[in-house]
Amino acid sequence: MLTDDVFAMMESYCIASGQVRECEEVMMREGRLVEGERGQTVHPAHRLQQAAMREARLLACELGISPHRKKAVEEEDKTGGWDSDLLA
Repeated sequence: MLTDDVFAMMESYCIASGQVRECEEVMMREGRLVEGERGQTVHPAHRLQQAAMREARLLACELGISPHRKKAVEEEDKTGGWDSDLLA
């Protein structure tokens, strides 16, 4: 079921998810704010984490493993694919 392109996408999802956790660990150790030339600023890992979260979320949607996707499928199962507003 995992073709080469899906496998590569899954691998990218895992890497992005790992980066999110790594950035979190760094910020837990070093703090979310760091001293810079102009005083305190957001830790550089925060921007990396945000980018990795965005990438993981997009890949999850592509792979069909997003919680939002699961909810939509469950709703479709309940209605048989028909929107209840259409039937009213």
